[in-house]
Amino acid sequence: MSEYLGISARTVATAIKRLTKAGYLFEAERHGRVIYYKASPHHASRVGGDQQREDAAAYRLPVVPGTPEQKGRTA
Repeated sequence: MSEYLGISARTVATAIKRLTKAGYLFEAERHGRVIYYKASPHHASRVGGDQQREDAAAYRLPVVPGTPEQKGRTA
C-alpha cells in the first residue's frame, strides 16, 4: 500500500492504527504477521437509512479470547 501511495510503510501503519482506534477499521483476520482489516459498516455505509440499519444490525466486533479488562483494577 505504501508503494502505491508513495509514502513510507511507517506512515501507513500509523494511519491504520489511528483508524482502528477511532473505530473506522477493525481487524478481520490474521495470518502470521499479515493482518487484514475491514471498514466498520457504521462509518462506511453511504446508502439509505434502511440499509444502514441492516448493516449495523449485522455488524459484530471480532471476539478476542481471554477475560475482559476490569475497570479500576491495577496490576
